[in-house]
Amino acid sequence: MKKRIITVLLAATLLMTACTETAKSSDKETEVKEQVTTTTTAEAETTSEEETEASESEMDAAADEKKDAALNMSFDEVKDALIAAYATTNESNERLANLTENDLVVPPVDKNAPMGIKKAVICSCGSFGDDVIYIQFMLFEMDMESDAYKELKVGGKINYYLSDTSDFISDEPVIAINGQYVLTAYETYHMGDDYHSKPPYTYQGLNYAADAFKALK
Repeated sequence: MKKRIITVLLAATLLMTACTETAKSSDKETEVKEQVTTTTTAEAETTSEEETEASESEMDAAADEKKDAALNMSFDEVKDALIAAYATTNESNERLANLTENDLVVPPVDKNAPMGIKKAVICSCGSFGDDVIYIQFMLFEMDMESDAYKELKVGGKINYYLSDTSDFISDEPVIAINGQYVLTAYETYHMGDDYHSKPPYTYQGLNYAADAFKALK
């Protein structure tokens, strides 16, 4: 009888020991899995963040490269290309379809030089059609070494003097920068209730001018 009791006790002890070891082993496996999962998730998040940062960095570098590379075109060549693209939709308005030098407003050169502006011209302004109250787009040639140019960005503003006889500083919304040239444009509808300062514009001619400017090399 005593032998049986001892045998049963030994068996029970061995069973409990085996269960304990199994539980410990299971806990270790769970802990290892959790560590692996945590590490993998962290690595994935880090990789994703690095990829996002790299992508943003590449975009910034591309934008900087485009700004840093001077365009091998004269101011008049760029201006003519913009007007030609803009005027393709202006057949119904003879004044805008046949722009001449007399139609263009030229801000003063000397007064704007300290602001980093070498040349500027208002390529088109005025009303068009029944709904459009006012349209304007301008071309600027900038001193690429000036602080004003280096601070310019798409979506920002460029400041300039419109007249030699006034100290009022105008500003225009920048929609594109291509080398030393800067393009601004906006349209106003319904007595100023709708104001669009970036593409796409309702008036297609402005979109054509913007696309032509960005494509210049």
